[in-house]
Amino acid sequence: MSDDVLKTKNNYRWISLHISNIEPDIELPAPIYFFINGKFIEFKQKGDILPSEKYEQLILRKLPYFFIAANSIDVFDQWIEKIRINNLESIAVNAGLENKELITLKQVIKGHIARVFSGDMSDKAISSVTWETRSFVKIIGESPVADVSFVKMSESSRNIVEHSVNVAILSVYLAHHLGYKQLKILESIFLGGLFHDIGKTTLDVQYYEEHNLDVLKQKLKEHPIIGRQALQSNIQIGEEVLRIIEEHHEHNDGSGYPYEKRGAQLYDLSKLVSIADAFDNYVKNCPGNLTEKSLFAIQQLEKDNGNIFDPQKLLKAIRALRLGIK
Repeated sequence: MSDDVLKTKNNYRWISLHISNIEPDIELPAPIYFFINGKFIEFKQKGDILPSEKYEQLILRKLPYFFIAANSIDVFDQWIEKIRINNLESIAVNAGLENKELITLKQVIKGHIARVFSGDMSDKAISSVTWETRSFVKIIGESPVADVSFVKMSESSRNIVEHSVNVAILSVYLAHHLGYKQLKILESIFLGGLFHDIGKTTLDVQYYEEHNLDVLKQKLKEHPIIGRQALQSNIQIGEEVLRIIEEHHEHNDGSGYPYEKRGAQLYDLSKLVSIADAFDNYVKNCPGNLTEKSLFAIQQLEKDNGNIFDPQKLLKAIRALRLGIK
């Protein structure tokens, strides 16, 4: 939790709380406030929830900070810690206790990427993401069997943060099963998966606020280019990662965007992230438990006839995904 403290004219103390500390869709333990025009305005009361859809909107609109009364610090700390433990235990039930270290890293990375997506594009913030990425793939390199339950480690995503983390995990899982064993390659595809949608978070906020769906839809088609531009000056992000970001919506038959590249023109790792991205989106939009959602997603992928995905990579990816949900 942040140590930033504000005082009002009445000397009442307030503390900032980053959105990455809030778990959507779970009852809040105390009120949260916005600071607008010099006043603290109550946004949610105790017992209210912050819906995932609203959570994502706040990130995209670059409104990452809430405020809480200073006397709510302890109750929020306890709430955050309880959710952290419950999330770890819940994922471990599916992915296995042997993957607890990876599961813990996943939650840490989720917090870091939430900060980046909500506007913190500093070198320090990007370094935090790249550092934890190296730790994540190092574990896989040292213990290749650790990735067997990666598909089960990917919870059903509810917002852009969870989706991005899921795509990163699924992408490195697919890469590993398709024979890409070098840690540098696994790092690149993990970061490419994490940042593949960062262009959506750096769009001018006006496009989200104007409520013109046609304009927003057109601007969102530019997010692969915008995403590349947002990160290309950062020395910690290599060309391999930038290509993944730029190409993740290109199709095997040339019908994708932004440049209508096709087949052999596409980077191999971009093709895998494209599959992972589609898989997670199918899972997100299907009812049922995680296994049922995953099987449905595989069925949808199997319907492709070489139009969107590289057929050889898709065949191998589907085998790996089936292995991951057994």
